[in-house]
Amino acid sequence: MMEIYECRHKVKCDFAGCGKVAKYSLVKRGLLRRDINFCDECLSEIARLAGKVKAPRAVKSPFKLNKRLEEK
Repeated sequence: MMEIYECRHKVKCDFAGCGKVAKYSLVKRGLLRRDINFCDECLSEIARLAGKVKAPRAVKSPFKLNKRLEEK
């Protein structure tokens, strides 16, 4: 299970070349716990890039809208 939470301590962003103060941490729970720290800009960039790779799918309508429209 993964969680994102706000950092409670002042740590640097884990991305090479960034060097800003991290605001968020991504935590993977399990046998070994590992935190990855992000600043606002790096987290926004990750979210933007992830949206290109894995776009959310549209939810299928529970109603048969197309059939009802064809019947009319």
